[in-house]
Amino acid sequence: MATRIATRDAATPSARSPVVTLSDFLREEYDKPAPLLSPWLRRGDLSMVYAPTGVGKTWFTLGVAWAVATGSPFATWNGHGYRKHAKGHRVLVMDFEMAVSELQDRLQKVRERSARDVSAEADRRGQKNLSVYAVTRLASGQHLSDLSKPQECEELVRLAEGFDLVIIDNLSTSMKPEDENRPDSFYHLQEALLELRRQGKAVILVHHTNKSGDQRGSSAKTTVLNTVLSLTKLKPDRGIGWGVMVKFEKHRNLIGDEKSPVELWVEATEDGEERWRTEATDIDLHSMVVRWHRKQLCRNQTELAQLLSAVIGDEVTQQQVSRAKTAAISRGMIGLRDWNRHQQAAKNDPDATNRLARELIRLSGGE
Repeated sequence: MATRIATRDAATPSARSPVVTLSDFLREEYDKPAPLLSPWLRRGDLSMVYAPTGVGKTWFTLGVAWAVATGSPFATWNGHGYRKHAKGHRVLVMDFEMAVSELQDRLQKVRERSARDVSAEADRRGQKNLSVYAVTRLASGQHLSDLSKPQECEELVRLAEGFDLVIIDNLSTSMKPEDENRPDSFYHLQEALLELRRQGKAVILVHHTNKSGDQRGSSAKTTVLNTVLSLTKLKPDRGIGWGVMVKFEKHRNLIGDEKSPVELWVEATEDGEERWRTEATDIDLHSMVVRWHRKQLCRNQTELAQLLSAVIGDEVTQQQVSRAKTAAISRGMIGLRDWNRHQQAAKNDPDATNRLARELIRLSGGE
């Protein structure tokens, strides 16, 4: 007979024997982690989002927070809140640096950008489900200030009571260890995160990069994480809005195309409002190669590699473009005849070279 154990019952673990035989262990039944934003975010998942300053970390995580609170989709991921979890999920956004008025403005804009995906009922539910803990709203000495201290981590666990997702924005301002590069600088917060996982709560940590582009401090902090996401700034497409490439650098449960990076854009609509726009892509540049090739700016793969390097802000080689082209054709993303037609159109266009040059200047931030 199976033994039923609820993963969210914090009192249950203390009643268990610390060692159990395999036969007894396999008879125990545990609740499957409930999805918050499929397929990558579930209750009990510990995640990190990191990027350089100014790329859009807070915008991204606030978008995730609103999607989870309303049960609505975000980017290419599915929200959960309309059926089984009719009341949605409770989310706590903990901000350790932003001015209160700016945080208000950002949350309002996130609501507006998601308006087409969120019903009026879900919007009302989201406003009740999403809570804010902002240190700039509180008097000095009345808020958390250093999550490298054990007593503050205990307070963090207490504040998280009743929530399904906690977002900590960001590690650089919420922790003041003597040396962030020491593996043990993250010890007390790690213990708090593991306790929140035991309680079935998901946590997203927001973090900065160092000078080399990796996440700041000791990499030991990623050991207990289910997911690590990096954000890379994209050059404006069609001259409007801004965008980021979201890449899964670590994930314990995703398979196949679920791990493919996603382009997330913010752009203005014809009525002057801002909207999220997403495009699925992958790390081999298949989608981006096809999309930019169809613009008929490039006469060969060398020029296409040059253009994509400007778009992404990192070097793309002609060999990478060639492999991406082959993969895109084999997957049916574009036919060989169409590929050749677009390339021939660029070769036949006497202004193609000038158009490419103007596009490269625009992408580099020139006039």
